[in-house]
Amino acid sequence: MELTTAISTGDQSKHVVNQLMKELKAICVAWRVNFEKQEEYNRMRGTWLKALTENNIDSIEKLELGLKIARREAKPLWPSPGEFIKWCEKGVIESLNIPDEYDINRTLIRFNAGQIPRLDKYCYWVWRNIDAKRFLESRVEQSERHLAKVYRKMIRAALSGDEFIEHPTAIPKEVVKVNRKKSSMKIKKIIDGL
Repeated sequence: MELTTAISTGDQSKHVVNQLMKELKAICVAWRVNFEKQEEYNRMRGTWLKALTENNIDSIEKLELGLKIARREAKPLWPSPGEFIKWCEKGVIESLNIPDEYDINRTLIRFNAGQIPRLDKYCYWVWRNIDAKRFLESRVEQSERHLAKVYRKMIRAALSGDEFIEHPTAIPKEVVKVNRKKSSMKIKKIIDGL
């Protein structure tokens, strides 16, 4: 899923936040409890715009994913900007099929033990960015803290739109024997043909 329909201009940002507020009013039916006066509501819109911008929630797709989670949560009260931002991030993580921290931990342990030959692109990113000695040789608590830190970095990279490369395919362990005389003749024919 490409998350690139950026919110670019100030007027467009205000319009998008107004639409977001309308959607949230429909989802959070007890919203009036939070806003007794119109001035409070207007001030809140500015705070939300600032919070969304500061936290890289800068596309309509990310907002839609946050709204999808809001509908699933079915909370009647108005969420804080931080709570909504977490919903947006959770929606992006789900849409990109990023494994959770527990699954990445299990996968890396199995990979290190030789039980699986290849990592998905997110596990591979973590593997490349983790201090393997610290991860593999530390006590469980230290290892999990270190993984959690690297996992959060990977999530931030995903949320900001970084590309993740696939784990390169390993060279097969089996070596195919080649007849040197035949290969030399083929190479000579190719060179002579140039």
